[in-house]
Amino acid sequence: MSVTPVPSQPPASGTPLATVSLGRRLRGRLFCLLSAVAALAFAAPVASGSPLDIRNTSPFAQPFGLLAPHGRLTRGPRLLVDVAAVNSFSGSLSAAGDLARLDGETAVYRLGAAWPLGDRWELAAELPLVVHSGGVFDGFIEEFHDLFGFPNGGRSSEAQDRLDYELIASGETRLALTERSDGIGDLRLRAARELFAGDAATLVARAQLKLPTGASDALRGSGATDLAVGLEYYRSLSNRLLMSAAAAATWLGRGDLWSEEQRRFVGQGHFGLALRLGRVVEFVGQLDAHSALYDAGPAQLGDGALLGTLGGRLHLSDRVGVEIAVVEDLAGAAVSDVTFRVGMTITGRTR
Repeated sequence: MSVTPVPSQPPASGTPLATVSLGRRLRGRLFCLLSAVAALAFAAPVASGSPLDIRNTSPFAQPFGLLAPHGRLTRGPRLLVDVAAVNSFSGSLSAAGDLARLDGETAVYRLGAAWPLGDRWELAAELPLVVHSGGVFDGFIEEFHDLFGFPNGGRSSEAQDRLDYELIASGETRLALTERSDGIGDLRLRAARELFAGDAATLVARAQLKLPTGASDALRGSGATDLAVGLEYYRSLSNRLLMSAAAAATWLGRGDLWSEEQRRFVGQGHFGLALRLGRVVEFVGQLDAHSALYDAGPAQLGDGALLGTLGGRLHLSDRVGVEIAVVEDLAGAAVSDVTFRVGMTITGRTR
């Protein structure tokens, strides 16, 4: 894991804060991700399932209603409970003097449900609980870096487990969050239609409406309604390997954080491989990306995002599964350096 230092005082305008070569970091992490997926492909003996529900949970990105791929339609009612926790330690200053600082942890707890409607339709709803705090992972990350000789990027010079989320843009303080904040986030409603389902391939169209039920001044919501539409393609490449690919576009309502520079349309892409060992263990590797959320500003807002995920599922029974994933930032600063996700899905009986 690599980090970008958080300066105690803003540097001179235009001074780069990154300490690691972006190109080298991207190539190294992408190589490791693809190597691991390739190794699993040769090891896995049976057909597999859906991609992991991964989205950008960076503090500045998680309030927006971007659409993640959710897999083939459920054949029975399904309940999802999960948590994604991100540790952030970065800061950047744009050439125009806009400053972003992220030092803390954000956890997003989600409760979701999906219901089939006939053979080809599905409705779903999801309500998150968003918690911003100083967290508990700073000491562990510093010790991990020291153990393997990785740079700490200035972490050791700052107090551990503190919360300091700040955005100064266009000469105004848009955000200054230094005390723990928790509450509900923005409600998401989804509808999906199975356009094609053959023996080897499935095509699903999905739409999502995100409603502003979370407090925007505490980064628990964006303060606006977002609408997203996407296509998801699933294909069995063999009896051991399933490929997923998706593309989506999201229309963003005018949010409260920095509305003057916020983009109205964001594009997304996904590619993944899912592989299964026997009846219990399944491995998943995937790439998820989206374009920039803002037209200008520090890298945390003005860069596009590329997320690399390695994880898997434990199929405890035909209806109960546990998902575990680690998400890495592969490019830029628009994604927190590392995200840990744990979830459980429970599927009811098919009617």
